[in-house]
Amino acid sequence: MSRVIDPAGWAIWNVGDERIDEVSYGEFGNKGPGAKGERAAFARELEAPVQVETVLGEGFAGDKYVDSRYLK
Repeated sequence: MSRVIDPAGWAIWNVGDERIDEVSYGEFGNKGPGAKGERAAFARELEAPVQVETVLGEGFAGDKYVDSRYLK
C-alpha cells in the first residue's frame, strides 16, 4: 500500500458517538508505507485471508451485483 493510505486505517468521525462496538477491522499481508504504523485500537492482523463466502455468503457468485471478472 502506498503512503496515500493512512496506516491507522480508521478515524473516529463523531467523537462521543463512535459506534465501533460491532466494527470488524482486520488485515492480512499488507506491505508498503501505508501498511506501516499504528492501527486503530480494535484492529487486528489476520492469520489468513478472509474467504469471500464469509463476507458475501454462499451462492453470492450468481447474484446480479457480482462481476465475475473479479472472482479469480
